[in-house]
Amino acid sequence: MKEAQLYLKSKGLTKIENLDQDTLRIVTKLAKDRILTICSSPRRKYEEKVPIDLNYYELDLILLSYPIAMLILSYIKDPVLTYRFATREARRAGDLLQKEPEDKLVEIARHTFEWEIHRTHMTIGRRIYTLALHFTDYVTAKPPQEPSWKLVNRVLVQGYVLLQKHELARLIEEMVKNRIISKIRNAKVDTIPESLERACIEILKSLEPILSKERAPLAKSLDSINLKALPPCIYRLLIDAKEGKNLSHGARFALATFLLNVGLDTDEVVNVFRRMPDFKESITRYQVEHLAGLRGSKIKYSPPSCDTMKTFGLCFESVKDETCRRVKHPLTYYYLRMRGLKNARKDNY
Repeated sequence: MKEAQLYLKSKGLTKIENLDQDTLRIVTKLAKDRILTICSSPRRKYEEKVPIDLNYYELDLILLSYPIAMLILSYIKDPVLTYRFATREARRAGDLLQKEPEDKLVEIARHTFEWEIHRTHMTIGRRIYTLALHFTDYVTAKPPQEPSWKLVNRVLVQGYVLLQKHELARLIEEMVKNRIISKIRNAKVDTIPESLERACIEILKSLEPILSKERAPLAKSLDSINLKALPPCIYRLLIDAKEGKNLSHGARFALATFLLNVGLDTDEVVNVFRRMPDFKESITRYQVEHLAGLRGSKIKYSPPSCDTMKTFGLCFESVKDETCRRVKHPLTYYYLRMRGLKNARKDNY
């Protein structure tokens, strides 16, 4: 929150060189423990228990552990670790926000995120809405992977999306996650104090079993396809999945159906989505098997055409190549590229 940032600034604690050696040592340990605890715990199990009898100095140290943890992660530059930390830190914040009074959530929305939000009282059907958020702010924070959050599925009154308190808490949670990811990714950290470097090594050593477990299935899954032949749109979605980003429903559908149609089996496709922050194997497996024609209508789905990909916002002009401009379907692109690569190998013999 801005209040926390202003508080640290008033204490002269906004630069790491302003910390004395003892303070830096204690804060580094707190930050390291924060990362290890939150990244190794199951989803929604991490709770930061802060004793109520702390003095101001001790509270300052706990407050400082957050930006120092961000600094450590910015130096490590591990996408999987970044998304794991951001997702769990945001979920912890979301759980705490659910317990706060509605007035405090409105204050955070207004002052921290500068959202246009006001109180209301409207009953539609059996639901009572007490909050109204301008749709331009709503679309920046809505969870992309959940269809119920799409704007077409919400109640919109004169440009405002009607919300209940728990929904506002969920939107703030999503915004917290996005901000953490953005700050870690965009921070330019080339050098850090020696104590922080040691903390980085200890964190990577402790979390390597977890991180390697998340990386391994994806590498194994992609052995059966030629990454050089992938259309730019699919390749970009695959990289996003590899980094654990939250993909929209349309993006997941496009990626899953494409991979199924170029030879991956359902287990391999499920592994591709294993790093998603909201990954649940039973749900993902059911959906992938449905797309593969093993459930429901027994019809195997084809990936969207290029025109449909544009409609989904998944056709990225900046990475399109000459082959993209010749085809109307991602599968056509893949088969043309595979044929070209095969002919190139023959010419080399």
